[in-house]
Amino acid sequence: MTLVLRPKQPYIDWANSFEDDGPKYDPDHHNPMAFLIDDVVDIRNIKRVVRCYWKTIFEEPLNGWMRDPDVWPRRRTLKVFFE
Repeated sequence: MTLVLRPKQPYIDWANSFEDDGPKYDPDHHNPMAFLIDDVVDIRNIKRVVRCYWKTIFEEPLNGWMRDPDVWPRRRTLKVFFE
């Protein structure tokens, strides 16, 4: 089973906040991230799966955009992840 992550506006704003000559995040030109999860997971329990792995799912796109964790958003909580 594949879990697809489509960034919301707070991530897009963060990714585009850097004043360097690097790329800008444009959701129309970037594919969403996909995470493979165990096929035995019942789709009705997907929120439980996300709650188990939210930190990895949250930090992977941050690391993919900017390798320095010092510039990642300071508040990385489950609530912020869902926002």
